[in-house]
Parts: sequence; C-alpha cells; structure tokens
Amino acid sequence: MKRSHRLIRRAATLAVLLSGAITAGATGPAAPAAARPPEFSETEVWGKDPAYAAHFVYGITVTDQDTVLVACEGRVAGPDAGEKDLLVKRSTDHGATWSADTVIEGRSDRNSWSNPTFVTAGATTYLFYSWSVSSDIGRVFYRTTRDDGLTWSARIEITGLWADNGHGWTQHSSIGHGIVKTRPPDAGRIFLAFAHRGRVAVPPKQRHYGNDVICLGPHGWEIAGGPPVDPARGTNEAELAEGDDGSLFLIARQASGDNQIRARSESRDGGRTWTDWTSVPTLRGTTCDGGLLHFGPGLDFYTFPGSTARSAQQRRNLTIKYSDDGGVTWKGGRLIHRGQSTYSDLARDSAGNVYCLYGRGGTNFMGDRVYVARFTAAWATGTDRQPGPSRPR
Repeated sequence: MKRSHRLIRRAATLAVLLSGAITAGATGPAAPAAARPPEFSETEVWGKDPAYAAHFVYGITVTDQDTVLVACEGRVAGPDAGEKDLLVKRSTDHGATWSADTVIEGRSDRNSWSNPTFVTAGATTYLFYSWSVSSDIGRVFYRTTRDDGLTWSARIEITGLWADNGHGWTQHSSIGHGIVKTRPPDAGRIFLAFAHRGRVAVPPKQRHYGNDVICLGPHGWEIAGGPPVDPARGTNEAELAEGDDGSLFLIARQASGDNQIRARSESRDGGRTWTDWTSVPTLRGTTCDGGLLHFGPGLDFYTFPGSTARSAQQRRNLTIKYSDDGGVTWKGGRLIHRGQSTYSDLARDSAGNVYCLYGRGGTNFMGDRVYVARFTAAWATGTDRQPGPSRPR
C-alpha cells in the first residue's frame, strides 16, 4: 500500500485522562481604560528547576478563546533520548501569568517524551509528540483538548503512517505548531510537518534525513506528501506556513552542507507535490530550529539565533525577521534576546499580538530558562503594520 494512502482512523470516542482545574495566577487590578499594552513585554514561563536538567524544545498555540498554551520537554536527563516529561502550561491573561505544570506524559515512567507540537482547529487543540524508544526509533502520538487545556484525551498513536516509508526512516517527530489552511486548495484542512531520519551514529549525509507533511482527511490522518530527500542538505526540523495564494511552504534547518542557512520548499497543490529544496541566504544563523508564523496578508515572521557561530553550543541573539513574499526572502532583524538563545516557536492572538516562546541563558545548547515574549507586528517590523482581518495559525 502506498504511504499516501495509509490512513490512521480517528478514535470514535476520546477518554479524558487528565482532569482537574488549573487556575492561572491573578492578573492584578485592571488597567485604566486609556492604557495600551506595551509593544514588547516578556514573562518567564519555566525557570531553573532542580527536578530537571533543562526545559527544551517548545510549542505554542492560542486557542479560539485566546488562551495561550505552551509545551516543552522537561528533561530529567540531558541527552535527546534521555528521560523526559512532557509539560503544558496555560495563560488566560495574554501571557502575563501562567498555570502550574500539567504533566501530559512521564514523571515516573522513565520514558523519553519529545517534541510537543500544537495545532488549533476551531474549539479543538491537538498536541502531537514523540516517544523515543531509543535514539534511533521514535513513535508518534497525539491528544486533544476541547476546554483550552484543562483536560486532555487519551493518547492515540499514528506511527503506522510511516511503516513502509522506503527511506529507512525510523525516528519521526514534529515540532512547534501545525496550521489550518484558510485558502483553496483544501481550505479548512489541518496540516502538520514532520522530520524523519534513520540511525544518528553515522555522518549526517548517511542519516537519511527527510521531511513530509500529514493532513487530516475525511477518514483520518494521512500523509499528504513531502519534498524530495536531499542528502547534501540533510533537512530535518521544519516549520510550515500557508502563503497568501493558498500555497504551503516549509522552512527547514539543515544538518549537512552550509548548516547556517535555512532551506525552503513549496507546494501549490495542498501538500501533494513539493519543489526541490532551495537555500534561503537571508536566514543565516547558528544551526537551530526556528519559529515560523504567517501573521496575515503579506507578512510572515521567522525567529532563530542570529549569531554566526557554527557550534550549536553557541546559539546566541534570538532574532526575528519578516517576509512579504511568502518566505522567499527575509528582511529586518529585530533582536528579541541578546545572549544565549535556543529553540523558539510563534503564535498570534485575535488582537494581533505575536507570542514568541523561546529558551535562553545557560552555557549549552538547551539554555536554562524559558520565556514568552509578546509584541506587536509594528515592533517586529519597525513599521506601522496593523493586524490583518484573518488569524492564521
């Protein structure tokens, strides 16, 4: 059976496993009616915690009720395949205060739960994540919430989508957030990008790095398609966005070749076929995953460490750039944080605020604290841009 026809059927019912109300902190007295929020503000979400070596690899979404949900790996041990909890927090006051942790997976099972990835579609928010059975074998699950993260469904596995992938892929993971298409073709359909590889204990060009995109079809989750595998680039962690014309595009980190430059691929038929990867020289920085957001008509954002060091241990200076041509070229370069900076993800609320969840501080590639920066499009671009009529994910 061709992989594009391999379907994972949705469960008929979803059992609620995680319950109990989570109360966000008090927001304090109301501001005067004439007061306006600052163009840029920041809040610490996860600080140093003796229970964890680090909080790393992040996802963020804003629900239809403007509740902000964030997720990360609580790394009990430092290595990528080490023991990890999967943690979620929520904010009902635009990121000013945060709930206590909800442990989605882990705490006592000694497993490695990884790569939390949100996508919000109407009243439902999906949380995808991986279970690293070993450094070379990964399984994929998701849960859903319909009450803005207060309770979550039973986990459902979809690893079978890649059972016969033909590329030697055994490790599968998403990252950041997925999207709901707003324009034809396939308007209203959910899409999510995945990265894959085989064995890691070999040179990058032999790891079989590759990417594809899944979507929620009428019968369940299915593989829409993906860009050609390019061993010379070794594209891995990738973010997905929709262009103004209904096209889809991916911006990916590269493991081979010039790994300081990001790569781009595009689909104009709902993710079924994709162009070859092309280099994006205006997105040059230290090798790291980045955050991608289609903010509105003619405006996309991308965040990444803008430093030029080649070592992942020296990820510094989290930078936001913007594009007005569907991610082909990028402008600006506003600094969100000066100093050690790691992974990041982006979201937008109904008022046009942009949220950047990112790691910072410390002396290694993971950082030791996690912050949410909230800012306006005008701040990020240095222009008078206003929120558009749509609210892309």
